[in-house]
Amino acid sequence: MKRSENFGTLKHSLIKKAQEKYKTIAPCGGTNDLTECFTTFDNKLIFWFNLEDNSTRVMTAELSEK
Repeated sequence: MKRSENFGTLKHSLIKKAQEKYKTIAPCGGTNDLTECFTTFDNKLIFWFNLEDNSTRVMTAELSEK
């Protein structure tokens, strides 16, 4: 799998996990879409988002080496 395809799959997976766990989530940090709420650090994909009470949460996923 190409790294860009891996990113897309992981992003979708993290958004889905967050919605399952917290029900209602929203973009944060001045973004307009959940797909804009990602960054990478070391070998991790990091997803940040807000809950209904405006508190911010973070979920991560390991990136493959390939």
